[in-house]
Amino acid sequence: MPVNDARARCSGQEYELLLIAAELVVVAQYGSTRMLARKLRIPLAGAELFMDELERRGVVGPSTGAKARDVLVNPASLHDLLAGLRQRAAA
Repeated sequence: MPVNDARARCSGQEYELLLIAAELVVVAQYGSTRMLARKLRIPLAGAELFMDELERRGVVGPSTGAKARDVLVNPASLHDLLAGLRQRAAA
């Protein structure tokens, strides 16, 4: 899914939360929907939507039921990931 499509679906605040979610998942190397819900103080359903979006962007692997998702981006690449997401969103 193109970044601009996701940006159109998200408000500015939601998009910023998506970036924070990406940072949390990559730094922790733990792709848990429940962790996102707790850390971002959002409902579990919202965290699931963010996790699905992170999957589309190649940050996490697919859902495997109740288990945490595999994180596909290493912490050393976090800065480049966030810069790329912000740059593409501004386009």
